[in-house]
Amino acid sequence: MKRHNPFAYFESVRQNRSQRDNIVPFDEFKLDLQRDTLPDYSFIVPNVYNDGHDNPATQQMASCGDHRALQDIDGWLRDNMSPLIESATFQRSGLLVIVFDEACEFGPKADWRYDPKKPAMKGGGQVAAVIVSSRTPSGTRSDVLYHHESILRLGLSALGVEQLPGLGGEQP
Repeated sequence: MKRHNPFAYFESVRQNRSQRDNIVPFDEFKLDLQRDTLPDYSFIVPNVYNDGHDNPATQQMASCGDHRALQDIDGWLRDNMSPLIESATFQRSGLLVIVFDEACEFGPKADWRYDPKKPAMKGGGQVAAVIVSSRTPSGTRSDVLYHHESILRLGLSALGVEQLPGLGGEQP
């Protein structure tokens, strides 16, 4: 779904056919992995049936902690990301960041924040993030608060981008 891929909204992607052609179905990634021709950067989003938001049996929105939905996304990650992590290419220099995109919204374990001044806007709470890299020692844990900007900065650093966009020449 387009709404899950921020790159589909960038004007520089929408107006440039070669950039648009870089947005491909996940099957292309699987072929690239088999051929050992992975791109420098991939943004992977499971489809709406494997994103952990819906109960796979009912196809309805899952409540917080719905074990079927969590088992489904766990299986998808195992089946689709394990081959990547085990590949020689990834072992040399790969970085995989897995971030669940939102906290519990419904049910007894809901942890989203509600702003009475903005009743249509929900969000907040804690979300899971897993970083897998040959440079990260196994079992590493962090209690540091990270934001989307932290993930962006990590990805840019991994790609060798030293001049971060929007800093006006300043270094972090």
